[in-house]
Amino acid sequence: MELETFWLEQVNLGLTLWEGVFEAKQDTWLRWCNQQGNILLTGAERASQAEQRASQAENVPNS
Repeated sequence: MELETFWLEQVNLGLTLWEGVFEAKQDTWLRWCNQQGNILLTGAERASQAEQRASQAENVPNS
């Protein structure tokens, strides 16, 4: 499947196809992306990353 990005100049965002798991379903999804083609994270994805960073920070020994 060829992935193309449709750029929306008015809002400075793109739409692209992304293959992955969303809400426990593996499929091809339409996702927002930036001008470089990087997928923008959903709120749940951002929260998960923040939790991972916090957990890692708790496990770092103090110097």
